[in-house]
Amino acid sequence: MKIGLEIHQQLNTHKLFCNCLSIIRNTEPNIIVERKLKATMSEMGKYDITALAEEMRNRKFIYYGYDTTCLVELDEEPPHNLNKEALKMALQVAELLHMEIVDEVQVMRKIVLDGSNTTGFQRTALIARNGYIDSSKGKVRIDTLCLEEDSAKKIKEEKNRVYYSLDRLGIPLIEIATAPDIKSPEHAKEVAEKIGLYLRMANVKRGIGTIRQDINVSTDGWKRVEIKGFQELSQIPKVIENEVKRQKNMVKLSKKIKNINFDTELVNVTDLKWDSKLIKKMISKGQEVFAFKVKNFNGLFKWEVEPGKRLARDLVEYLRFFTGIKGFMHSDEIESKKLREKLKCKKEDGYIIIFGDEEIAKEAKEIIIKRLNEYKNPISEVRGVDETNTKFLRPMPGKSRMYPETDVPPIKTKDIKFEKLEPPENKIKKYISLGLSKEQANQLIWDNYNLFESGLKFNIKPTLLASIVLSYKDELKRLHALPNQEKIVEGLKLLGRKYITKEVFYEVIARAIKDNKSVKEIIEKLNLKRITKRELDEIIEKMLNENKELRDFNILMGLIMRKVRGRIEGKIVANELKRYLKNEEKRN
Repeated sequence: MKIGLEIHQQLNTHKLFCNCLSIIRNTEPNIIVERKLKATMSEMGKYDITALAEEMRNRKFIYYGYDTTCLVELDEEPPHNLNKEALKMALQVAELLHMEIVDEVQVMRKIVLDGSNTTGFQRTALIARNGYIDSSKGKVRIDTLCLEEDSAKKIKEEKNRVYYSLDRLGIPLIEIATAPDIKSPEHAKEVAEKIGLYLRMANVKRGIGTIRQDINVSTDGWKRVEIKGFQELSQIPKVIENEVKRQKNMVKLSKKIKNINFDTELVNVTDLKWDSKLIKKMISKGQEVFAFKVKNFNGLFKWEVEPGKRLARDLVEYLRFFTGIKGFMHSDEIESKKLREKLKCKKEDGYIIIFGDEEIAKEAKEIIIKRLNEYKNPISEVRGVDETNTKFLRPMPGKSRMYPETDVPPIKTKDIKFEKLEPPENKIKKYISLGLSKEQANQLIWDNYNLFESGLKFNIKPTLLASIVLSYKDELKRLHALPNQEKIVEGLKLLGRKYITKEVFYEVIARAIKDNKSVKEIIEKLNLKRITKRELDEIIEKMLNENKELRDFNILMGLIMRKVRGRIEGKIVANELKRYLKNEEKRN
């Protein structure tokens, strides 16, 4: 078994080849553009297998554009120069991963014909090679680090029309590819998590969809498969385990069917006297029925490829990719003696039934037989995640799809000056030395270490600061306010200057967000400015003078807290009141 990772992380800067903002939109589009893509020959005189497969599907692509969409994204204008800020971030991460940075960055075009790029290709540039990370099972080599543009976001798919939103297209991505050094499914999760931790050191985007993992898996006797679509790291081990089982099961199947010739005659069997209610219903709707024999395949459509997934379903997924046909019937789900006689099937033979006109049936038969032959002689392919199983997405692209981008000039990396990043391990040690627990230190790295380090400048106790940074989103949600980091920073400055107390911190921040006012304005409006110890003493003295017969600590504490709650900590009030009462007792 060999396992390797590809991790794609969005960077928090403007788009890679234009100055448009990297904002994800949830509004109605301002413009709609329709395109159809066609495969073209590479400079080597070859067609890419993925490009040809996509052209066979004959689909149209509908693009939604917005007021932040420019002519570069629509492929109506050449790309601008490479985003230097994004390049600096990529170089910073490359250094953290102990990589050899290339002398010159040359942008390349990588053919992508699923419609997710208006150009028909993705722009990508190699930044560094030959790095590594340390893991619990030894070093894992990092083969390459690339800087590339993100694809358009798929909205929906209807028959032969696919709808994309251009808001995501062009957002800068760092792509990190490991060598096949990963030893187990759990190790894959660990490595993905650790690379994600290193990426957090750079100015990357946060949230769902901003980081994506692809996994390459191969076993003895089967070709490499690239698995796409992981949203959660927790999915990784189970999906890999099931993919390994699938490949092992497919190796067993390939040995069983190695010498079978699947090319048989397609027969129109509409007029057969059918007992099946479903087939009768399809005929009543005007559908023709076609069938063909699959030699030595009786019982094999039920072959388990993965836990809970049969071979017939894999065939349907493959057929659907090329034709849009949603399915077929087969001999392991409907047994017909009449059909067996018509197709001259032996007991060990199976058959497939297809609905539609003759042209559709012929195309479906050719594609199914192509897939059956791939079971005998496996090819590399790209598969998606379907819960914990995988499903066919497209053939694995070949080398012919990459060629130079002539509209973007190369960049000498020695001319790019960038600040070195501190490794996450060093930050964790530093945070623990400040009094934080190991769990808090790790959580800060994943959550928001930048905010924590900004707060340290405001003279706030590190443990209190860590608590605020790790909980402010939940606290503001509880107070029905949207998280706003700018207001949090403003509040931290005032907390550090002892202008407010920690007791009212979230209250004033939430109010400032809702009222769109400064935090200081809200503090003044609500009379929550922190009082000094001298002001507290004056309040205590006045309270004692007004209540000469009352010396019960708890009652006095309650009376004073009504006046000062939120403006000074209760612990300080209690200590001061005890001091006054003790001094008074001594005098008496």
